[in-house]
Amino acid sequence: MTGYLIVTGILFLIVGLRALFNPIDAIATPYSLSADNVDAKNYLRSGAGGVTIACAVVLIAGGFIAALSLPAVVLSVAVLGGLVFGRLASMVLDGSPGLVAWISGLLELFGALMGAYWLSRLL
Repeated sequence: MTGYLIVTGILFLIVGLRALFNPIDAIATPYSLSADNVDAKNYLRSGAGGVTIACAVVLIAGGFIAALSLPAVVLSVAVLGGLVFGRLASMVLDGSPGLVAWISGLLELFGALMGAYWLSRLL
């Protein structure tokens, strides 16, 4: 479980830092979004950057601090599960997405399932 939390935390950190420092190339461009004004960049930096970095801190800390392991796994399952749910809802409502969204969704699903496995071991 420690490895899961640390690896997942590092991945969240990479995604969050990319979104924080380069929101257009990291978030907007791969999904064909237009984010050419201050408000759009502010939203991307906060939601995709800051929130993801905060999650990364909790996940990595959970890998090293036993008392945070359960909350960290719950956070991972909730966030990754929420991403998967949103992607599935979009498939139903909007149709099949492009390759980048499929790859992201499959990685999120894998992470959520791994987290669910560790959660079942902790409870």
